Amino acid sequence: MLDALRQMFPDLAEEIGTLMKNVVDLLPLVRDHVCHPGFITKRSLNAGTYSIKNVLPALVPSMSYASLEGVAEGGEASRVLAALAHGVYEGREADDYRQQLLDYCEQDTLAMVEIQRALEALAA
Repeated sequence: MLDALRQMFPDLAEEIGTLMKNVVDLLPLVRDHVCHPGFITKRSLNAGTYSIKNVLPALVPSMSYASLEGVAEGGEASRVLAALAHGVYEGREADDYRQQLLDYCEQDTLAMVEIQRALEALAA
């Protein structure tokens, strides 16, 4: 995704490249080195065993997306972001969706931090 953004915005390529150097995708690490029975759920049969929504409750049971209002799933976040970018929503509705996206992204980021902490604890 960041590489696609770098191509779309050549004027920001250097800054995005710097970000890319500091981002680690936990998916290959978890997929290749962590086996947990909690990763296999009814949801995982449709969404993938190693999706964040399967890994998070298994490794960080104290965290969930249940408290989010509105946008609370990645596919939905992508659709809402595209609709905002194309001007589908205006005024208060657009503001509400922007806030929901910010809340969702904050939760996703915190989830990844907590998953990394859980993985570090498992490795210790």
